[in-house]
Amino acid sequence: MIPILLACTALPHATAGESPWERMIEESLSAPEPERGKPAPIVKTLPAPGSPEQLRELLLALEPRDRHELEALLARHGGTLAPFVRLILGDRLAADGAEKEAQANWQKAALVPLLKEEAQRRLANDGRATPDGIVAGLMVPMSGPSAAMGNTLVMAARKAMADHRDVNLQLEVADSGGNAAGAKAAVESLVKRGAQVILGPVFHPEAMAAAKAAKAANVPIIPFNPRAEILSVGGAVQLNAFHPDAQARVMARYAISEAKVKRIAILAADSEYGQLQAQTFANEVVALGGIITHSVLFPDNETDFSNALKMLVSQEPDALKSRLAAARSAMLLDPLDRPPPRTEKELEPVRAFDALFLPTSAKQARLIAPQAALFNIRAPETLFLGTSLWNRPELLEEADSLSRAVFCDIDMDAREQFTTLHKKLLGTAPVPALSMLTYDAVAILAQLARDQRLGGLEWQQGLTRESGFHGSAGTVHFHADGVSERYYHVYRVEEKKIVPLATPPQTGAPDPNRSPLAPRGEFLPAAEEVVIRDHESDSPVPAGDSVTVPLPSTKE
Repeated sequence: MIPILLACTALPHATAGESPWERMIEESLSAPEPERGKPAPIVKTLPAPGSPEQLRELLLALEPRDRHELEALLARHGGTLAPFVRLILGDRLAADGAEKEAQANWQKAALVPLLKEEAQRRLANDGRATPDGIVAGLMVPMSGPSAAMGNTLVMAARKAMADHRDVNLQLEVADSGGNAAGAKAAVESLVKRGAQVILGPVFHPEAMAAAKAAKAANVPIIPFNPRAEILSVGGAVQLNAFHPDAQARVMARYAISEAKVKRIAILAADSEYGQLQAQTFANEVVALGGIITHSVLFPDNETDFSNALKMLVSQEPDALKSRLAAARSAMLLDPLDRPPPRTEKELEPVRAFDALFLPTSAKQARLIAPQAALFNIRAPETLFLGTSLWNRPELLEEADSLSRAVFCDIDMDAREQFTTLHKKLLGTAPVPALSMLTYDAVAILAQLARDQRLGGLEWQQGLTRESGFHGSAGTVHFHADGVSERYYHVYRVEEKKIVPLATPPQTGAPDPNRSPLAPRGEFLPAAEEVVIRDHESDSPVPAGDSVTVPLPSTKE
């Protein structure tokens, strides 16, 4: 029997955050150069019939990200493996906008009988679903004040389709108008056009109306909004969103487990977002054995934070009176002891914490840091903690006051790559988070359609698969409760620049709180979009319920 070459079917178990494809590339490029005519170290010789089919399905199930890795693999390990790599290399080249090169690689792959059908799928894909495909309905605001955003989201969806040429996916688009009535009508229109699943909408009121209409039509829906209230509608709802509370848990875990601080104070805006972040962070800190010493809320549009900062260091009027009285009543045990203060002005600020959590905008963090120094709250002695809202160039204007401050966000390289390709191929900049969410929704359906074609579960049953999906910024998981999960990296401010930290790997099973730190080497979720705001309320909403830990909260 003629030996058949099969790539990496017996790879060692990949480490956290490392896909089988990444492990295959790593082992291939680090192994000794194979002798001419002999299999590469990552290739096993198997006599079993059907091995080529296994190889094809293995490669099709993976989502290689880097064309240079594929080209290196092709150059080093050609021969029998070459047509299979060319098929996937074509996919990567097409995603990068190199259409002619992609077509050339697919045409070469098509010369192999086993790959002919797959290659022709890519060469002839016309965007119409066949019986093994999916008809998806995308609803975004294409009229009204958010029309420009809606049109950009449509382009992100079409890019995702172009990046998955092997999948029969048909996209029908409808205008939600950015309001409840328009969303209801959009769902009804999409269902009439054969949509098997609804993607979107964006804003809370329209998402509620769309979820109800989708339930009535018995069609699953994937809104781009994090509000847990949408899940209460019932039916098949999966929230494809960046959940603000996830970042608070990431930062709490970093503070307790990595930075080894136990006493932490919170200073947040008195807004829905600020309250959610403060409460979630406190819950996680207490659960991990830490202590919340203070939780102070300030007016959302505040620029002078002195009153709030005084509360953190016992410098507000009532605290000063109590401290002065206690100091005067204290007995001197030694003639050399410093005499007690006679006035409130002589009382020094008391910093009873080692870290300060600031779930604020970059602008507010930049204002708070130098003001905090006046009250003996200085970095790096005090560890400042933030969220992805910090990730703006203006933050570095106060780099000295925020020395070694830490925040979480998606992988900057992943976001930059997405933005660059979006501009290059579509001629316009993406809407930061929402474009990524839209892209991911279509890409996830494409991966489900591919699995179904290759003999896996029907796509409706695979949405909550344990392995998750390859998204624009890393792995995306959908849980049975309807909430999505993405991974975050931790970054530090150092010498007027932002540097990534080595994020601890996951421990295995998905975290019940749905916000694990990102594994090493993983790509990540987004920043300013962490908060999706509504037309009416202009405020974000919590995702899911949590046990409430009473906070020593004080409003300025």
